[in-house]
Amino acid sequence: MFRKQILTEPDHTGNKSIDLMRTNIAWAQANVHYLIIEGILKQSVYGGMLTALHEEASTRMHTYYFDLPFAVALARNQTKAAPFPEAWLRRWWLEADELGFEDAIFTPDVDFAHQQAQIIADLTQK
Repeated sequence: MFRKQILTEPDHTGNKSIDLMRTNIAWAQANVHYLIIEGILKQSVYGGMLTALHEEASTRMHTYYFDLPFAVALARNQTKAAPFPEAWLRRWWLEADELGFEDAIFTPDVDFAHQQAQIIADLTQK
């Protein structure tokens, strides 16, 4: 949302939204218990920031990767109130764009209940 709707920045290394995200994340770390960063965050663009966050707060940060075929991602997108056009998804699509420190990689055969249970378990363990 920051990059596309607030700053209208192109999705490339060094775009202004990275600093804005980092500032908002720092605020959230000081003021809230949980923060969810969700979206298509390319490793080549956002990996440095996300890796730095992981190194700063590794015991408090959980990372999940959804390893889905394009067809599944497209079908899930169509269930949104305002789905993105297929052409946009195709432009954004990257196979196997993991960061390397994911807590779990969810494939299409992992159902929502299992995903939810995994995330809740990670958040509640001390």
